[in-house]
Amino acid sequence: MRKVASVILLLVLLVGCVALQPLKVGFSVGLTGLLANEGVSARYGFTLAIEEVNAAGDVNGQLLDPAIKDDAFNY
Repeated sequence: MRKVASVILLLVLLVGCVALQPLKVGFSVGLTGLLANEGVSARYGFTLAIEEVNAAGDVNGQLLDPAIKDDAFNY
């Protein structure tokens, strides 16, 4: 009985120590080029949304981590 209790305690401690990695959320937008102003505004909106979600809590126990890429409007 003592072995079972120690195994259960060990499992609880290991599960409690596991840290979830943040979720990467990608956003590809033109930050340079002809329409850069619209792209910069879209980037600000995207980062604001990510900050609001993270401030309100999380998504299934994980925070969001933005990954923004400049595509320079080259499709």
